Amino acid sequence: VENIQTNPSDTNMGFTWDEVEGGFKYWVYKYNAETDTWASAASAYSGEAVVKLLDANTEYQFKVICKFEDGTMMKLADADIITAKTSEAVATSNISGTADIVDATITWDAVEGATKYWVYKATSESGPFYIYNSAYETTCTVRNLRPDTNYYFRVVALTYNNGIPTISDVNASPTVHVTTTSATQITTVSTGR
Repeated sequence: VENIQTNPSDTNMGFTWDEVEGGFKYWVYKYNAETDTWASAASAYSGEAVVKLLDANTEYQFKVICKFEDGTMMKLADADIITAKTSEAVATSNISGTADIVDATITWDAVEGATKYWVYKATSESGPFYIYNSAYETTCTVRNLRPDTNYYFRVVALTYNNGIPTISDVNASPTVHVTTTSATQITTVSTGR
């Protein structure tokens, strides 16, 4: 397999290559340094594939092999090693929130290229965080909360890197803390990031 190109995002690695004459199916293998083994990470019937669920800002090694129409297959040992690094995680910033008795409004700075955001909610700063809702703008109103209760929110962004969807890591997102009140007084807290 020749002319292999990579297209990294923060959690995915896109691949393109020249299709091999007589090629039927292709596999992308990823190297695991801990076990010193290669494992299949993606497959395709054409000259492109995406390996998903990678860590941001991390270097990986890959190989691409082909199975031919006659049933023979390239040897993994004969394939060239491709080294590529995922990009930095895309995270939201400057998350802030206000709350009254049963509602909270969460706002954040726009992420360049983001087409959608997911707002996560927890009742503990350490989580677990669960998806509350999605938003196409940089604000979300969270309704029907319990009075006199601490809530923690995180926001992740959906972006596209050369057609490959990328969702920022919820664990890399800053957290905003709001407390609902028992009166109609407004409480404002900001992360300052």
